Amino acid sequence: LVTLDGVERDLITEDLVISVNDKAVALAGVMGGKETEIDNQSQTVLLEAAVFAGKSIRKTSGRLNLRSESSSRFEKGVNYDTVLDALDFAAAMLQELTNAQVLSGKVQAGHLPSNPVTVSTSLDYVNVRLGTALSYSDIEAIFAKLGFSISGSASSFTVEIPRRRWDISIQADLVEEIARIYGYDQLPTTLAEAGGTAAELTLSQSLRRKIRSLAEGAGLTEIISYALTTPEKALAFA
Repeated sequence: LVTLDGVERDLITEDLVISVNDKAVALAGVMGGKETEIDNQSQTVLLEAAVFAGKSIRKTSGRLNLRSESSSRFEKGVNYDTVLDALDFAAAMLQELTNAQVLSGKVQAGHLPSNPVTVSTSLDYVNVRLGTALSYSDIEAIFAKLGFSISGSASSFTVEIPRRRWDISIQADLVEEIARIYGYDQLPTTLAEAGGTAAELTLSQSLRRKIRSLAEGAGLTEIISYALTTPEKALAFA
């Protein structure tokens, strides 16, 4: 496939392509092909709006050492909810700026997921990790600013994530959003608490040292085995 930059690319079966009659005409999500390039003589234009798997685009782009604005966008992810809107907007711009005639109808392959993502967590999980004393109402107010809906209680609540925020999928992502809106400058700057005993050995440490000393005095040798070994070798020193 010869891409728009004039370079001939050797493709492999894992590369995602746009094809016409079983012939590749573009590297999906990376760069179009030279054969279907628009020039001053072009009269009929087919608009395409798509959602490609970021992992696949990243692999193809990296393997071919071909970076583009398109690959950068698809690698990071695009908003499912605005794909068709973007297609309509592009058609409207062509009509407005070039007096193009926009034909009616769309051809759609597959269906985009429309259900919002939900992530569950608890007030305790949030406060322990941020060192804060936020209330459930505080959390509700923060997510309201983000346009996220929340349901549940302090012990366990579920946040409904709009499709435009595809970067949020786990509890830690929610904590990060809370910290960002609450304000990093308002988080307490306290040191982590250590559970050790200062300036003296614990009872367990003292007992182990006495046992080691008595064993050495009796002529025994301590063996510290390699932790990453087989069960059979570990049993030999048990």
